[in-house]
Amino acid sequence: MGHKMTTSISVSEETRNCLVTMKMNEGFSSIEELLQKMIIERKRIQLLEASKKFRSRMDKKAMSVKDLVG
Repeated sequence: MGHKMTTSISVSEETRNCLVTMKMNEGFSSIEELLQKMIIERKRIQLLEASKKFRSRMDKKAMSVKDLVG
């Protein structure tokens, strides 16, 4: 595999310390790995929220999944 390009971000010392603590407590090998997991979890939450909103709209219109797929 090729090399991944890296960059830096600035965070407060308090945020950095929190990330380091989370990394250690949750057994991640790096802050990068922790952040990747956090990004995945946030995307999952956003997907679930969108799904819930979509289902609510379907319920209001008395629609089912069967109505959508024909």
